[in-house]
Amino acid sequence: MSKALKIVLENIENMSSSEKALAAHCILSALDKKNDDDIDSDWLALIESRRAKYKSGEIELSTWGDMKKRILK
Repeated sequence: MSKALKIVLENIENMSSSEKALAAHCILSALDKKNDDDIDSDWLALIESRRAKYKSGEIELSTWGDMKKRILK
């Protein structure tokens, strides 16, 4: 994990909602661009796949607190 990402994750709870939204917008805007039609279909496929795995019991949901602990190890 990069130092920059670690700093953001360690401080995210101190950010206002508008600061979190701005950070999310900046991160998403910085992603490599590809055909917008492909992005929508890719997101839908990922969502459907994860939903099916959750409903089958293959995966469980995690809280933000649990995820943050695993990420910051």
